[in-house]
Amino acid sequence: MKILAIDPGLDRIGYAVIEKKGSFKIIDYGRITTSKKDSLGNRVKQIGKEFNKLSARHKPDKVVIEEIFFSKNKKTIIVVAQAQGVLLSLCAEQNLIAEFINPMQVKLALTGDGHADKKQIQKMLKLEYNLEFTTAQDDISDAVAIGLSYFHLNKRI
Repeated sequence: MKILAIDPGLDRIGYAVIEKKGSFKIIDYGRITTSKKDSLGNRVKQIGKEFNKLSARHKPDKVVIEEIFFSKNKKTIIVVAQAQGVLLSLCAEQNLIAEFINPMQVKLALTGDGHADKKQIQKMLKLEYNLEFTTAQDDISDAVAIGLSYFHLNKRI
C-alpha cells in the first residue's frame, strides 16, 4: 500500500509518500508553499495544482491528513481547516480515500509518548530511518511521521 501523508497548512504543506511492502519505503517528501502576498483563492488554487501533481506522479492508494489539534490561535485553526477542505475535495474528485490521524497518535506511535515534542519526533526519524530534518523543516518531518505512524497504528495493512 502506498500513502500520501499530509501535514496541512496554508503557507506550507508538508507531504510524504510512503509505501509498505513488508518494510517501509519512503519514496518522496517535501513541501508545498504558497505566498502570503497572493489572495486566498490563488493560494488554494496553488495547493490544488501541487496536490494534483503529487497524486498523478505517485498514485497513492490513500491520503492521510493530520487532524486539526486545539490551538490557542483561532486564525491558525481556520487556515488549516481551509487547507484541509481543499485537500478533502481533491481526494473526493480523484476517488482517493482520505483518513485523519491526530498529533497525539503520531507522537505515541513513533516515540511511545503522546506528548513528545517535534525534536523527539525528528530524533526518532533519524535513529529509525536515517532521515535528518532541521527545525525549519518541521512540516516535512511531520508529514513523514504522519505516514509512518499511520502504518504503525494499522498493522493489518
